Amino acid sequence: MAYFFSGMNEDQIEDYFKKKYANQSSYASVMDDEAALDDISRHSLLPSTNKDPNLWIVKCRLGEEKLVALQLMRKFIAYENTDNSLQIKSVVVKEGLKGMIYIEAFKQSHVATAITGVSALNQFRIAMVPIKEMCDTLKVAKDIPSLKNGMYVRLRRTMYRDDLAQVDWVDVAHNKVYLKLVPRIDYTRMRGALRAPDEPRFVKMKRRPQARLFDVERIKEIGGDVSTDGDFVTFEGNQYRRGFLYKWFPLNIIQVDGVKPSLSELEKFQETSDDLKKECSFLKILILAVEGMKVKDLSCIFSPGDYVEVADGELVNLRGRVQSVDGEKIVMLPDHEDLKVFSFSNHENNQKKFLINIESFRNA
Repeated sequence: MAYFFSGMNEDQIEDYFKKKYANQSSYASVMDDEAALDDISRHSLLPSTNKDPNLWIVKCRLGEEKLVALQLMRKFIAYENTDNSLQIKSVVVKEGLKGMIYIEAFKQSHVATAITGVSALNQFRIAMVPIKEMCDTLKVAKDIPSLKNGMYVRLRRTMYRDDLAQVDWVDVAHNKVYLKLVPRIDYTRMRGALRAPDEPRFVKMKRRPQARLFDVERIKEIGGDVSTDGDFVTFEGNQYRRGFLYKWFPLNIIQVDGVKPSLSELEKFQETSDDLKKECSFLKILILAVEGMKVKDLSCIFSPGDYVEVADGELVNLRGRVQSVDGEKIVMLPDHEDLKVFSFSNHENNQKKFLINIESFRNA
């Protein structure tokens, strides 16, 4: 290496390293800029300890949160022009958060005076929200998307920008969503005892790793520490199940509109656990059994509402719901958005195609 630089001056050596590492540092710089902007915007929203009132949590009877807020508003208006006017600034009820309300005031005594006589509120359990947590407590996502379990979304930021993800759970009260997605893990970086002594524990990512299903064996080969928690596998603080990453993300980085997964992306979301591999082997046996059957009326096998999968032909592995069955003809609604409702025949163009009833098989 020293011989390589022997014929270069300082400027030439500097140009060499700039060209070599320019592309590698681009991704890291973008991520650092986004993190810095988020941190700046977050601190700009923090209240001042001297000028701004504090936020207090008051326990409330379940189901009466909004009713109590209206009651406090009427009480505030009634005492507004008297010597005993209430010293609270606002009352906040978060949608989906049961059993508590937020009251904005400078002192705890102001809150206690305001809630006196309100039977649905607990006067002896008043707690102040720490200043650093006030932004997260009252943060409301703009135009909260209507998310449903199982729908496909994309991420606008983080390492998984533009990656396809599937909604597993939505927490509206805390403005976050639990997503299932293909992880991006750097399998070239050694972990644990295999890591070089002079290598730092946490290395800044230079390039975004390729999206691949989680591989426990490869993680162990690079010295990674893996633990199990029920159906989940935990690695570096993240949870994985059947090769997929399950993680909480804020709602404001979720893209819902215009998400059209490609067939190649949907193929990655096909479950690949050992149990499902066994299931696939049984499905092959069922396919052979169906090939030997001469069934003219498919209604004895399928019925409207069945969740089925194409087991042969150019649409193999495509899944959807049966809309209607008429003799040898089936009308199916595919899961894929780009495909519309179409007719499906057991014998079409002299090429055999078969459907497997997934729900009936799993319930058997």
